[in-house]
Amino acid sequence: MEELKLPERFEEYSEGRKAGFLKMKAAKESGRKVAGYFCTYTPLEVLDAAGLLSVSLCGMSNETIPAAETVLPKNLCPLIKSSYGFAITDKCPYTYWSDLIVGETTCDGKKKMYDLLGQRKRMYVLQIPQGIDRTYSRQLWISEVRRFIDFVSRETGVEITNEMLRKAADRRNELRRARSELMELQRLSPVPVSGQKLYKFLEGLNYNFDLEDAIASTRALTAEIRKAYEEAGNVKRRKANSHYRMPHRGSVGKSRGRRGTQRRRRRLL
Repeated sequence: MEELKLPERFEEYSEGRKAGFLKMKAAKESGRKVAGYFCTYTPLEVLDAAGLLSVSLCGMSNETIPAAETVLPKNLCPLIKSSYGFAITDKCPYTYWSDLIVGETTCDGKKKMYDLLGQRKRMYVLQIPQGIDRTYSRQLWISEVRRFIDFVSRETGVEITNEMLRKAADRRNELRRARSELMELQRLSPVPVSGQKLYKFLEGLNYNFDLEDAIASTRALTAEIRKAYEEAGNVKRRKANSHYRMPHRGSVGKSRGRRGTQRRRRRLL
């Protein structure tokens, strides 16, 4: 197999994404198949059960928008234009390496983009129910997921069983719990870590294709932050106790009296 190339701007990406590029490159060179997806509605458990590596493809840069605007309307959502721009310029290796791309019917702009992406990549567009108040919405989504399972099974040649789906769901739910435990720390007052730093870590999880490692690293960070927060709280309490002194009886009145005398003297001068 021909050696795959990394993006020209490789060094400009965050550490998490750079590590993801290298892992994906190694996986592709070993023969693994990759499924790119755009929305969190995508049932990743199905892709996991089939042995596919799944990766988020949403564009997060204005860099590729000019290229996308040669095809898409300029007044279209920047997220859509950025995503499509990365696909047609091959500046995102995840899109380039994807053997299958999973879309969804969340907006008309995306559906148009998926029509165009389908000319370049194997596409599957999930039909998302458009309202929870419809009595048929639940059954529609169940039917759509079953159809998606059949599609992925045919594409990969893997017979996806209920047991395989349960195991995949257990692993994904464990990661979701670990992420939730980390985000729950932000309920503390004051917050233990900035939202920007937390987001950067959570974004990096999208490019960690080893779920067990992702779970372990998330829980390790949660424990580290909680420990640092508790230790900082103890230090503050000790400092507060060491500096606090109960005033002697009458000292408040005396100090006020001295300040008042000084003010009167300044006025007289």
